[in-house]
Amino acid sequence: MRGQTYQTNEKREKKLSQLQMIMRCGSLGGAAFWWRSIASAQDIEWQFDDERMHFLGLSKSADEEPWVISFQTSARNKSGEPILNVESYIRSDLNNERRRVLFNINGTRVEPADTNGIAKDGFFQLSSEPFQPSDPMPFSRFRRVFGPFTFVFEYDGKRYSRHFSLEEIEALVTRFIHESEESQRRFAPPGVTKREK
Repeated sequence: MRGQTYQTNEKREKKLSQLQMIMRCGSLGGAAFWWRSIASAQDIEWQFDDERMHFLGLSKSADEEPWVISFQTSARNKSGEPILNVESYIRSDLNNERRRVLFNINGTRVEPADTNGIAKDGFFQLSSEPFQPSDPMPFSRFRRVFGPFTFVFEYDGKRYSRHFSLEEIEALVTRFIHESEESQRRFAPPGVTKREK
């Protein structure tokens, strides 16, 4: 019985030792992932928290609902080094549909491979492929077919991602409508109007 007890205790200690090793490795892996996320976040200064920044390109005319053109953002390279390899996209929560995100250079979308990368301390703008090739997409349709999404930016072996909830999107659209109405109020009525027949 003593021999069996000794073997049982020995096996138990061995299992505990293995479990502790796995937990340590898991903690180290988690810490490494956490540190890489923090480092990636500090590498690039994103403008998402700037209230003036619209992460969706929107348009509106008269009493129509807003139209969604594309995802957009701006940022600055704070890594202390040039960034050479970039791949970026947005991914829908509803159906995993992806839209590539490209550099926006003077209003033109440019593939990352066709650029010289992001300069040290360089400011850059990004814009996704249009949600509809020909015309902007009505917001009601955008909610239904694309909805909340995640922005992913991969660069030089690192990865940054940010999720945009439906609440954030709706808040942006509401703010855009309010800003559009305020802008229209600032314009003086035209000095000449068309005669009604």
